[in-house]
Amino acid sequence: MTRLSKQAERRQEFPRKRVRATAKTGPRKDNLPLGFKQHANAASGDLAAAVFVSKVR
Repeated sequence: MTRLSKQAERRQEFPRKRVRATAKTGPRKDNLPLGFKQHANAASGDLAAAVFVSKVR
């Protein structure tokens, strides 16, 4: 068996080799008192459930 150079050893390795899994991190939950982000341009009153008016620029 012949000796391989370090570069040759690196070339033989599979580039997408499995890596040890790390601790999962995800998006942090927002502290929302109403349970949702309230929009300044949302309709209020009876129409609030049925209509949403988008911002016009």
